[in-house]
Amino acid sequence: MKKLSSIRINIFLAMIFVVMVLAAILLPYGFFSNAKLVSGSFDERLKVAAEAVAEIIPAEFEAEVKSGKADAAKTAALRQKISNLKNSANLTSLYALYKNPQGKICYLLDETFASGEEMEEPDKRILAAFESKTAEISRFKDSAFDFMARTALIPVERGGSFFLSVAEIRTASITPIIWESLDDFFLLILFGVIAAIFAAARVSGKVSSPLRKLSSFMERLANSGFDKSVKLSDTLPESQIRSAEVKSLSDHISSMRENLYKYIDDFEAEAQARTRVEAELKIAGKIQQTFLPQKSYISDKIEIFADMKSAREAGGDLYYIEKLPGGKTAFAIGDVSGKGMPAAMFMARIITLARAALRSGASLGRTIDFLNKSISENNETCTFVTFFLAIFDPEKSELSFINCGHNPPVFKPANGKFAELEVKPNSILGVFEGAKFEAQTIPFRAGDAIFLYTDGITEAANAEGEFFGNARLLDALNSADCSSAKDMAGAAISGALKFEQNAPQSDDITAMAAVAK
Repeated sequence: MKKLSSIRINIFLAMIFVVMVLAAILLPYGFFSNAKLVSGSFDERLKVAAEAVAEIIPAEFEAEVKSGKADAAKTAALRQKISNLKNSANLTSLYALYKNPQGKICYLLDETFASGEEMEEPDKRILAAFESKTAEISRFKDSAFDFMARTALIPVERGGSFFLSVAEIRTASITPIIWESLDDFFLLILFGVIAAIFAAARVSGKVSSPLRKLSSFMERLANSGFDKSVKLSDTLPESQIRSAEVKSLSDHISSMRENLYKYIDDFEAEAQARTRVEAELKIAGKIQQTFLPQKSYISDKIEIFADMKSAREAGGDLYYIEKLPGGKTAFAIGDVSGKGMPAAMFMARIITLARAALRSGASLGRTIDFLNKSISENNETCTFVTFFLAIFDPEKSELSFINCGHNPPVFKPANGKFAELEVKPNSILGVFEGAKFEAQTIPFRAGDAIFLYTDGITEAANAEGEFFGNARLLDALNSADCSSAKDMAGAAISGALKFEQNAPQSDDITAMAAVAK
């Protein structure tokens, strides 16, 4: 009897200790999670309000303010709208800013300051938002009224104009709400601890020696490496089970043991299947590479180089180089929707169709029409591809091309700098069977270069979620020593991969460069 009492007390104290540890963990967790939840709700309110300001301001209003022709009645009505919005959302401030031709930050629409009035000492994050055109929600000081505020900066760009929509709320008004939201949580923890103490006292009174035997069985089972010969009945015979709780626990342990053995068997089978699939994917990736031409193509009139970095064993990016009759050269780049094996199979089909059309003597336009019609037929999966096909004519020193919804290429004239080439986007391939495609022709003389790429380069993201983007791509090309097509492709790919740092590659990366000689 004394032994039973001792076990009960020990179990009770152990359970109380566990409850206290859990309470110690939950208290700070609850504090910070509730604070974060409240702050997040305010951030969402600020963002929605700032976006609403952008909807309130008419598209032509910024131009009217800049020209000094804004109608007073119209301005007053707009100010009243944002005032009503601010009051309904319980915000401190709601306004919009723009940058005048002199580079000064001015009020576009505000309750207090007149439209066009210059903002005194704008915060550095406001200046940064105008430069990066990136939304931000953070805490900083409102210099106009000297208070700390939680502020949302939402950039708005439309019709060639750009302004910043701003929503603010005093941080002093957020803190009481955070503490109020914590009251219920603290009460819940208190009641939970009290209930746990009573539950521990009750449970510890019903637990006896079979619990130690169950523990001993689990230890033996683990030490044996989950040997199937280790049975619960050898440690705790059913005749010694006198309480429903221990009987239930015993049944659950036995069931868990059987499920564990099944899980181990299933896991081993799944591991073997996964190994086979991975091996097959690697083989498929190698097969996919056989559909691609050699990376480098050099003639006396043009040099072409392409490179691809797949995010998986097999991907949907593609490039193609083909020497045509009459000294012409065709080259293309594309990006199939989706990833993995389905995209790789679609990519192989496109290259096969393009090769067949061009080798039969089809023109640029007929080749694109043939590709679109062929892959649109019976396309139940709605898989599509963005595609850019070009044909270089060395006799005319011309480059004819059709862009099918692909990223616009980058062009560099001889002794010039890389800049985005204006192209007609046309339709993507594989969706609209009757789509019409318009070709373009540009001079392509000795020293001229064109750079093609898939969105895996410009959408390469770092750990902070920022994209590499077109501006960084142009900087990488213009700052590198790009004396050859291989140098251009290498500068772009290495720039994107370096920008990603340790972030995993999320998409296939393909680059192609052509230089006229």
